[in-house]
Amino acid sequence: MQTTQQTLKTSDQRYIVVDGALWRAANPHLAPEEERILMQELTAARRAVYAAIKAHNSGAERLARAPAHKAKVALGGRRQRRGLAWRCRVAESAAPAS
Repeated sequence: MQTTQQTLKTSDQRYIVVDGALWRAANPHLAPEEERILMQELTAARRAVYAAIKAHNSGAERLARAPAHKAKVALGGRRQRRGLAWRCRVAESAAPAS
């Protein structure tokens, strides 16, 4: 998905702002072609999840969720992005004021 206007990002660059809502940003170190391929894989996996849910097939749903998760992690979402930066932010907010 490409837009003609500049994307607003949070100060830590981990989220983009779309219509006032925060969305996790893709890994900025991915090549554009790699990001495009991963987005196609994620979209296909989400379609498979939806089809399995619609068919009331829990086994197929479980199988379809694995590639969706794999694509999200590769794009920079989920556990991979929440690592150190996430813990540092929590630690800073928990630190006593001096």
